[in-house]
Parts: sequence; C-alpha cells; structure tokens
Amino acid sequence: MRTIMEFATRSPAVLPPIGNGELSLQIDPEGAMSPEFGLKSICPVSNWQGMVPGIRRAGWRWGGDHRAGRELFPFGFFTQELPGRGEPSRRRLTFDTDLAEVVSEISWADGTVLTTEIFCHATENLVAIRKRASAPVPFCFHHHPEHRRLTMKPRKPGLWDCIYDLDEIREEPFALFACGPGFTPEENGLLWRGTLTGCVWILAWGEAAIRKAGNLSFEELRREHRAVWAAFYKRSTPPLLPTRMKRSYDMALYHLKISTTRWSVPTGLFDSHWHGRFFAFDELFILRGLLRAGCFEEARRIPAFRIATFERARQRECKDARGDGSCFYPLETLEDGSEGAPAGFWLDHVFHNANVALCIAEYAKCSGDMRILEQGGKEVIRSCALFFERHMLYECGGRTILGSCTDMERLGEHRRNAFMTTCAAIALFRIAAEFAGSPADAGRYRDLAQRLEAGLPVENGRFVAYPGGPAASIGLLGGFYPYAVLSPQNELAQAALDSFIASERQVGNMYDTGNSVCAWYRLWKCMACLYAGRRETAENELDLLLSETGSWGELFEIYEKSMRPFFATAEGIFLSLLHQLYKP
Repeated sequence: MRTIMEFATRSPAVLPPIGNGELSLQIDPEGAMSPEFGLKSICPVSNWQGMVPGIRRAGWRWGGDHRAGRELFPFGFFTQELPGRGEPSRRRLTFDTDLAEVVSEISWADGTVLTTEIFCHATENLVAIRKRASAPVPFCFHHHPEHRRLTMKPRKPGLWDCIYDLDEIREEPFALFACGPGFTPEENGLLWRGTLTGCVWILAWGEAAIRKAGNLSFEELRREHRAVWAAFYKRSTPPLLPTRMKRSYDMALYHLKISTTRWSVPTGLFDSHWHGRFFAFDELFILRGLLRAGCFEEARRIPAFRIATFERARQRECKDARGDGSCFYPLETLEDGSEGAPAGFWLDHVFHNANVALCIAEYAKCSGDMRILEQGGKEVIRSCALFFERHMLYECGGRTILGSCTDMERLGEHRRNAFMTTCAAIALFRIAAEFAGSPADAGRYRDLAQRLEAGLPVENGRFVAYPGGPAASIGLLGGFYPYAVLSPQNELAQAALDSFIASERQVGNMYDTGNSVCAWYRLWKCMACLYAGRRETAENELDLLLSETGSWGELFEIYEKSMRPFFATAEGIFLSLLHQLYKP
C-alpha cells in the first residue's frame, strides 16, 4: 500500500524504514538521512529510545564483553546540501510497501522540485538513490561513515577496502557510485559536488553487490528488486480486510519481512530495538504472525536459529556431554547464540525457554515441514522440557509448582508459582509429550502438565499473578493466550481476564509508565478474548488499537510514549488476529 505524508518543517518524525534483513535504514522527508528528523522518545525509561536515521547491518556489532560491544555497529548515513536554496516550502514523502520504495518530493517557492527515489535492494547489500531536479540546482551528496574502528583504504575515488576492528577483524570493500553528469568527487569519493539535473548514487557493501551495482542501471536494479518483492507477496496469503485495517496489515507484514535476518527475526533492526538482538519470548508471537500470513520461508528462520544454537544453550546448563541433557537459551540472544542482555533481574526469566520449543512444534505442524523435528527439533523440545523438569519443579504443600523466577517484569523479582510462567511450562510439557521418544516419557510429561495446572495460584475465586500477588496483570491472560492451556469455560481464568480489563489502564503498559494499554498488550488481550469466546470485545479492542497507530499505520511498543515504532512483536500478533477474525 502507498502512503503519502506532508512535512511542513524539520520536526522529529517516525521515518519509513527500508531494508532487506541484512541492511536497515530510514529515509527522511527530503530524501536523505538527516539526524534532525530522528524521532526522540519522551519515555523516561531510557535515554536511547530515539530512532535516529542510520545504516545498520544484521550481525555487525562492536564486539567485546562490555555492554556497548553487543550493540550494532553504525555504517554511517548520507546527507545532502543545496547551497543557497534555503528551506523548502513543501516536503512530501511517499512510502510504498508493495514496492519497498520511498519517494521524496521537496519544492521551493520558485517552483523548483527535487524528486528522490530510494530502495534497498531485496537481495543485495546496496542502496540505490536517484535524484532529479526540475531545473538545475547546486547540489552536494555526502556519505558519513563511522570512522571509529574502521580503516578505509581507497582503491580509487568511490571504492575502498575497509577493515573493521569489531568482534573480529573483518575486511570488506565498500563503494559509492555516482552515475550522472556534472559532479566532482571529494574526500576520495565520499562527497560529490556539482549541479544536479539528474544523478544516481549507489552505496554497495561487498564484492557481489559492488559488481552488480557497477554492471546494472538504476532501472535494472529496481526491476530485480521489485520482482523479489512481488514473489514474496505472491507467497503470502492476506485476508480480505476493511481498508482501515489493510494499511497497518501491509505495514506489519512489510516490516517483518525486512526484519527477517539470516539468523532469526528481532523486534526491529534498529538501535532503539535492543540493537536487533533476538528475544526467544517474542519470537513466538512473530512466528505465529508469519505462519498465519503464509510466510513459511521467513518463519522457518526462527526455529532453525534455535536448533543451530542449541549446543550453546546446552552448555549453559550442562558441565559436559554427560550432563542431564537440559538446555537454557539466552534472554536476548546474539548471532552466535550467546547472551546479549545487560545484567538485571530480567535474566531470571525462564518462560522464553518454553517458547523456543513451542516455535519448533508450531512451525512444523503449521507448515507441514516435519523434517525440522528430525533435524534437531525434537532434541531441543526434549531439552527445554528437561530444564523445567529438573531445575524448576518443587513440591510444596502437596502441590507441584515452579520455583522462583522473574515472570512479567512489572511484577518484580523472585516470584514463586508465577501464573504465566507456569502456563508456559504446561504448554511445553504438553508439546514434549506429543513429540516424546517413548510412551513412558509422554506419560511423565502429561502428568507434570496436569500437576502444574492443578497448582496454579488461586485467591478469592480467581487466578492471581503469584501467591499473594495482584489479581491484575497481563500475565493472567496467559492461560488463554499465548499458551492456550486452560479451557475457555474455566471460570477462574475468565475472572482473571475480567480483573485485567478492570485495571488495564494502571497495568497495561510493558513498563511502569503512562496510563494506557500498549499495542502488543492490547493485541494480547484481543487474542485472549477471542480464545475465551468474547469476539465482540476483541473486535472493539481492535478498533481502539487502530486509533493508536502511527502515520504509516505502524504499531508501537508504547504509542502514548512514542516508544519503538515498527515493533515486530506487536506486528506478529496483529497478523495472527486479523487472519483469525477475517479468515475466508
């Protein structure tokens, strides 16, 4: 879908992202990447929530054991200058998710118009930029690389051998092509100055992309790019949606596609989104959305990544090969399977270990690709179940419960018999029973699931988040969604849902901030209501959600605080919900 926005000033805004799962960048209304347009979040939780335009690449991190070492390495940004032109009188930005392209038009009072067309090639590490002016204008195009830990050795103007001193020494060529008359290179080709009527600039990383950029025209590159995107949309299976929902659906699907890396799918490939680290918890929501949309190829990356990094997760739990066979996955996983999260009580989450197993099982059953189970999937499911069985189960007062852990972060640390984490364990044991290697193992897992369900914390006729804990928490919806381990007729679970709804404005954000319900919690609530037989409530909540999307139809982590637009976790649930509400 094509969305057009007008920008009167250089005010901060949510800028449209383009990318291909390897590259990620945002384009400003003037057809460049000026930091002045970057969105600055007003949320007090952290000082790094802003989304300032910059080129990032999946898997390229600073390196080192300190926190900054786990952050994405910046590949710079490009700007433009029009000497003597002054401020444009009009800025118009068109974002086309069908074509995965951005078009900028800026104009001045004398009628001069500068048009910019930009796309990030769907399969190559290159960004193509074409600029055309309605009348000749003085113009300067400038790429600003990150020089820290980067040595650029010029071969010729516009082509460098680059050496990056990151987690390891990496060497890769970089090229900046200028294809058009009237421009002279400066700074060895990082800056091009001249008079613009029409010119193409191409930024390319790696030998393959450089060869392609040198051999094909802008139009030829764009035809390749569009063909890949057309094939992707042909594979997907969108539902028939009202127009007001289609824009957000298209944006969610588009962003999930450009966020699908060769490893897995992060919440976003931006600094603001935890620097593109992979959350095993969130992957379940993302996977379900991709599966519902028919994007099996993209969905497969998630379970395949967890199988590929299984040995790292097993080493976290076992001394050696003679260990008990359990595994424990990192909370915020890096590409090599190591932990990327900073120190904190959130490291005591365990529910994400269940989500790893659920992703494998749900992908296999939904896609029909049962080979993944024999390619390590069953072993991962078994190992995740063993972690809960041997590390988390306790007998307490005649009941089987989970020991202390961090459940939903707003509930604090050291929560025993936490409701949502227990629901995750029940779902895990049921899946482990389904794919167990023997009838005895299957029976044991089913028994554990039943015992945990019988021990869920109950007070005053409804479930509570943990014994002595609150009766209002998004986690109390976990029995319905995302884990579907309780019957829709379960009166205690229905009462817990009512309790959350009654207090949602106080507890409805991921963090203790604001007074609304954040997008992915509202979607969580929609899915829980749908499972609980409350379709009308789910539809009403969806209407509220659509009033809290951004200018491009994008979903935020927390809309009222301008926090993390293009939030993949919410996008995954959104796709799931619409496919269930509007399935043919």
